[in-house]
Amino acid sequence: LALLDNIDEYIDDIELLTSQVLTFSKLNAVQNTHEKQKLQCVQLDEYIRSRVRHLHGDAELDIVLNLTTAELKCDPAYLRLMFDNIFKNALKYAHSQVKVTLALSNTHPQSSLIMLTVEDDGCGIDKQDFDTVFLPFARVDKSRNQETGGLGLGLAIAKAATRRLQGELVLDTETIGYEKIGAIVSN
Repeated sequence: LALLDNIDEYIDDIELLTSQVLTFSKLNAVQNTHEKQKLQCVQLDEYIRSRVRHLHGDAELDIVLNLTTAELKCDPAYLRLMFDNIFKNALKYAHSQVKVTLALSNTHPQSSLIMLTVEDDGCGIDKQDFDTVFLPFARVDKSRNQETGGLGLGLAIAKAATRRLQGELVLDTETIGYEKIGAIVSN
């Protein structure tokens, strides 16, 4: 029975890996003209509240939302891949709190920048590893196993999805004790 349980776990791991590799590959493939037909106006503040309720589940973490009303014309599938992977990463490594902030910056007269940040109060990432965390299969903490560290594709998928949204994904630690991943998208 133990051997059968192990086989079931390996099959689940292979399914997850296959799914994530396919998603990552599709995000990095050449964009085609049909993708412009999938664009929808998404009310970001409502969308984020909905995804937080769905993903938070019964985690015993304090979730702080600071959301400005904003709308983005995008493919909702890319938005979900970007936000869900960033938020799940924060949930996984936070000690007690995750902050989600949505803000607008009107730096250009024709468009505004939408800044979405997800911060957690986990152990943090060293500055020399900031670029590494966005590489496929990269794990900065070698002691993490699949139960705690996943497959190392979540943030790579989030970065590729953000590029599809015509944005940029960055990691910072401006606030002491908080690691912040932010997506900047032009509206």
